[in-house]
Formats: sequence, C-alpha cells, structure tokens
Amino acid sequence: MSNILFFIKTLVITFLLAAFMQAQVGKTTIEAHIISWISNSSITKPLQQVAEAGAKLIRNSWYEVKNLVESKIKTQEAPDQRRLEVKLRRSKEFLREQAQKAKEEFRRKNHHQVDRAWDETEKQKSHQLKQGP
Repeated sequence: MSNILFFIKTLVITFLLAAFMQAQVGKTTIEAHIISWISNSSITKPLQQVAEAGAKLIRNSWYEVKNLVESKIKTQEAPDQRRLEVKLRRSKEFLREQAQKAKEEFRRKNHHQVDRAWDETEKQKSHQLKQGP
C-alpha cells in the first residue's frame, strides 16, 4: 500500500512542478529561464567534456573486447568460406541390411513378373495344342 501512495505523491508533485514551470516571468516561462541558465552555466562545458570522454572510453573498450573475442574465435578460413556441414553416416550393418531388403524386394517383384510370363507362355502353348498343328 505504501508503494501506491508513494507513486501517487510522486505523480502529483510532478504535475505541480510541470504546471509551476509553465508560469511566465517577464516574456519567458520559468522553464525557459532554467534551460538557458543550464546551457550558459560555466559547469556545463566541463561536464560535457567528461561525458564525451566517458562515451569514448566505453566505445573504445567495447571495440577492444570485441576484437579480442573475434580473434580468439576466428578460424583460419575467411568468413565467407566457412561451412557448417552436418554429415550423417549410416553404419555399414544398416547399409547391408537395406541392400539385402532391396534385393529380396527386387526378386519378389521380378519373380511375380516371371510367374506371369510363364503363365502366359503356358496359356499360349495350351491354346496352340487345342488348335492343333
């Protein structure tokens, strides 16, 4: 419950402060006076320089770490020549079993064809015998 009250109090203070800063003093608002005071202050230039130096330090450190990691990971091949290949190999026993099954299936299919051809020749022979010479 205290978190909700804190949130509501903070929200009310924020709205009051924003409304107060919109009040005009002379020709400009309090907000404009504060912004011009901050931008013309003598402390903003050194703070800006410190912020730029910090950003540059972070950027340079990041590039150094990135280059160090890349140099450790890189292979001798160029990036466009890297190949990620997955090779699946069957065992010799499996290949032998498959070859044996294929042979048996082939023989079974061909045996039926031979049987049909044999039956047809037998029919032709019996038909010739019935017709006579």
